Amino acid sequence: MASPTLHRAIAASVATVVVACGLTSCFFAEPPPEGSEESLAELADRIAAVDGVASVETRLQQRDAKDDPFTWDAYVEVTADGPDLAVAALVDGVVGDGVTGTTLDIDLDVPGGPGLAPVTVDPTSEVQVGLAGDLRGESTLASVDTTRYAYSAVVAPGNSFADAAAAVQPHLGTAGPTFSLHLGQATTTTSVPSSVALSPTSPAPTMLATIDAVLALDGVTGLAFTPGDVTASSRPSLDVSTYEPDTVLAVLRGAADEQADAGVARRTEFWVRKPRATTPETGWIGLPLGAPEPDDGPEPQPGDIGESPFVNEGPLAELPEQEAAVRAYVEASVAATGVPAEVETRRELCETEYGTRVVGSVVVPVFTVHDDAQGPFDAVVDGWSADGFHQAGRAMGRDYWSAPPGRPDGIESASIRGTADGLSFGVQTGCLS
Repeated sequence: MASPTLHRAIAASVATVVVACGLTSCFFAEPPPEGSEESLAELADRIAAVDGVASVETRLQQRDAKDDPFTWDAYVEVTADGPDLAVAALVDGVVGDGVTGTTLDIDLDVPGGPGLAPVTVDPTSEVQVGLAGDLRGESTLASVDTTRYAYSAVVAPGNSFADAAAAVQPHLGTAGPTFSLHLGQATTTTSVPSSVALSPTSPAPTMLATIDAVLALDGVTGLAFTPGDVTASSRPSLDVSTYEPDTVLAVLRGAADEQADAGVARRTEFWVRKPRATTPETGWIGLPLGAPEPDDGPEPQPGDIGESPFVNEGPLAELPEQEAAVRAYVEASVAATGVPAEVETRRELCETEYGTRVVGSVVVPVFTVHDDAQGPFDAVVDGWSADGFHQAGRAMGRDYWSAPPGRPDGIESASIRGTADGLSFGVQTGCLS
């Protein structure tokens, strides 16, 4: 077995090779920021010298080679040589000012150990490292991810969503992105891994019991639960794919939505469809099919009633840079599907304040290449997650995602849904002038 000193030296040399091959011997239309290559190599050497680090891999990447060639990101992937999470603080201690001229994205993989799940963390975030440390000892979780843009865990074999949620929810704060639980292929007979997004209070225990009961039904091929927005502007939702929709509908109609019944949350909406079906059966948990939508939205605020409605009379602002950035971002998401499609962009007047927003949209004909839309769908939202977006809600079968604040391109949100023609998705900026 190599000594720790030799191990660190090997790691450092590997990191240098990655930098040299990936950066200096490859052609870029625009070169990386001056000093970034040397700065990244120095960072790799510093991390590789940390006691407890097994390997370091790095790369520099343009955020958008076509429309934003001067913005670069530095990616560093670190692997620890053992299960001690204390290595995260040691890595954080040598990060310093990051990488010259770039935004730094650093992930640390820490293997599991006796009674400890493997974790991937952002070592520069004390909060995210602490959350991973709190959760990795939970026997209901097979792995934990609290990186810069992801809060998620895989449910350990033999455990239910209710088991895992009971372990995770007490550790969630009142702010920040939702925490997603996933069933791996090895833990379920369904053909698509199912997921439940958690807030500190949603889903409630009775809803989790309903979710687990639905998953146990014959013919269910996938399930996804999304909690409502904390402002109650969007309601919780449950999306089920099944070859036996009538069986699932019977369970959902007879289930209890205890938070809605108690008036502390909006009633959960559901969509039940056969795989690849274009029109789902929709309704609300605990209500008969065909019932009208519950009148449980946010109450009007003082001053709302009687005021004249706001009218943005324009004019539309000229926003060529933002239009180019939005088009490039949607085109990158289209590329992730592997199916070409034409992106449309437009400018709109904002409805609730003065200004103009830019909207980019596309319908990707994924069924011309793929038998199922799930793979391309996952590729798109995985890209959004990697860029810091988090799922914010669902309405009428469309998933809505919020972008991290302060994006230089002004993009604030994205949405996606499956249609008979393929995947319909797009992004939009905030109000600009």
